[in-house]
Amino acid sequence: MNKKLYLIVFSVTVFIAFFVRIYQLSSLPPSLNWDEVSFGYNAYSILKTGRDEFGTFMPLYFRSLDDFKLPVYMYMTAASISVFGYNDFAVRFPSAFTGSLSVIIVFFLVRELILIASLKKKKEVEISTTYIFIPLISMITIALLPWNIQFSRMAAEANAGLFFFIFGVFSAIKAVRVGRKWALFTVVSFGLAAYSYLTFRVLVACMFPVFLFLYGRDIYNKTRLTIRYLTIVLSLFFIIALSVELFGGGAHIRYSGSNVFDNNYEYEIALKQMKYDAIKGINIPRRIYHDSEIFTSAMIVFRGYLSHFSPEFLFFDSEAKHHHAPGVGLLYIFMIPFIPIGIFLSLKYFGTKGFILLSSWMLFSPVAAAFTRDIPHAIRAIGMSIPLGIYFGTGIYGSVQYMHKKSKYYAFGLLVALFASIVLFLGHYVHQYTIHLPHEQSDKWAYGQESVMKFISQHHDEYEKVLVSSKLPWPHSFYLYYAKVDPMRYLKYGGTKSGGWENNWNSYENIYFKNFDTKKDRTTDNMLFVGLPSEFLSTVNPVFESRFLNHQPAVYVVDGNDSAIH
Repeated sequence: MNKKLYLIVFSVTVFIAFFVRIYQLSSLPPSLNWDEVSFGYNAYSILKTGRDEFGTFMPLYFRSLDDFKLPVYMYMTAASISVFGYNDFAVRFPSAFTGSLSVIIVFFLVRELILIASLKKKKEVEISTTYIFIPLISMITIALLPWNIQFSRMAAEANAGLFFFIFGVFSAIKAVRVGRKWALFTVVSFGLAAYSYLTFRVLVACMFPVFLFLYGRDIYNKTRLTIRYLTIVLSLFFIIALSVELFGGGAHIRYSGSNVFDNNYEYEIALKQMKYDAIKGINIPRRIYHDSEIFTSAMIVFRGYLSHFSPEFLFFDSEAKHHHAPGVGLLYIFMIPFIPIGIFLSLKYFGTKGFILLSSWMLFSPVAAAFTRDIPHAIRAIGMSIPLGIYFGTGIYGSVQYMHKKSKYYAFGLLVALFASIVLFLGHYVHQYTIHLPHEQSDKWAYGQESVMKFISQHHDEYEKVLVSSKLPWPHSFYLYYAKVDPMRYLKYGGTKSGGWENNWNSYENIYFKNFDTKKDRTTDNMLFVGLPSEFLSTVNPVFESRFLNHQPAVYVVDGNDSAIH
């Protein structure tokens, strides 16, 4: 491949990566979800007042929906809003932008791994086709991978964290060849990853010793930065995080709300078995397997960890999770034979150290997710997508090379089959994502909240009181965002009292966000009730309603003098 064609393929891939992540970004997925509107309003509040919706000045943790979001994506959103204005595109843009940059960094990371491996083998840099094609194929894979596309098209902290983590890995490898400044970039990038998404705190903590083991001496020889220095600088990030956790509240609350050990049915089973063994007089096995929570807890975590490597999770979408295009997995089915080939060949093309690095990256990525509920979890394990994409690129290259040695026609046939598969499955993914996801899953994206909240903001002055049901997903956040409530004015009203699900304490002006009973809470005819259709009698006549894209009713706005609620 000549240099001109090489640059054309690279440039086209970069363009496609940006295009598929930014095209119709504000309307696909069909609406912002609760996390996204919370990002949007808090970032807007930071821009206007320097405080979040709770009144905290420039927080390191954002209380948000009582899940204590980390700061990097929030401040990136504030910067995006300052550039693009206060709109849905600006809220999602940082994720789309970092997702696109990740594609580019993957190219340079793979190239650096190949270069380092060749130098260690004391070869001249004549690695030509390997140096060109494996990075390009890996880059194209990540650019078009459903796993990376779908989380780049929503305001996802994990997507920003993934970019900083990839850049940290690239910087570490680069430091082996170039020197001091790249070692410092490594520390900063890992620190930003750790403050983007909790998963990457665990992944950085797991991978940093691997880097020291593999490349510590090389980095020291090039940079004269001692391992002690690098460790101390990186540890500062975690010391700050720990101090906030212990003394200021924070992400431990987020973990406590999602950890897998709360009310797990496995403990109930172990308790029943313990009692049965006791009745039978079986003591030693009872004490080992049932009497202690350690064994049961370990089995729960191990099962959760392994679930992230199941073909069902990686290649299919039987659970129809709302982040996914219906019927499409995180990876394409045609990738199945090439990933194990790539794992095997990575030892050849990336050397022993590169092989260990990529293997550790893939194996450590689901560790944090294994301790949480709703597993396997695509967002929490998103770090896996990069080594899997690189393995696929390596497997494709190695397979074509092998076929070419047998016959150039075999290699050509493989490329034609691969190209046809890409067109077929990518077309299917685009169809499912653009047509079926909005229609079938708009309810999971809280579609309809926007029009209702805008209606309330325009008409609430005409009524004495407006009651908005807390059974709607975080209605106060949707109102603040879509009504574009002035942050300074809102904080003068006391700001947000609680960001928890179904809380009953938030209010603004004459609007109260609480669970209601239309009979008991109707104090005057001149009021509005806003809630789910199931909260009203079937005979009710809404003054305004929103519908999901499948035409099912989403939210009703009902006048207090409606005969159905008298």
